[in-house]
Amino acid sequence: MKIAIATDDCKTISSHFGQAEKYVVITIEEGCIIFREIRAKANQQGFKREGLDGNHRHRDDPRGRGYGRRSEENHKRMFKAIDDCQVVLARGMGNGAYHGFHQMDIQPILTDIRDIKLAVQAVVDGSIKDHPERLH
Repeated sequence: MKIAIATDDCKTISSHFGQAEKYVVITIEEGCIIFREIRAKANQQGFKREGLDGNHRHRDDPRGRGYGRRSEENHKRMFKAIDDCQVVLARGMGNGAYHGFHQMDIQPILTDIRDIKLAVQAVVDGSIKDHPERLH
């Protein structure tokens, strides 16, 4: 199993998936970490610089913020680096991204755990809890 963690500092889980700068990707086999890597992540700051910030323009979709053509394109760019993962962890995420992960068969988990090591252990031992109230 591969777990992607949205982060800025490689130690703590980002409170906002879309703004996180990178991913820490942990590979787990038989309950043990066998590989850890850092992957680049497209993010909202980069989209703003490129003039592609669609997350705050929701007139094109009745579901609201985080949906619509531009947002879906941006999400695909964010997801591309972790399309081989089964789980993604963040401490907050927009509805559009959350549903986009489900469409890709990647399980998004919104956790209240800040520390990456503790959260990964909670995934491995099955004690992690998803907090959908952290959707925005």
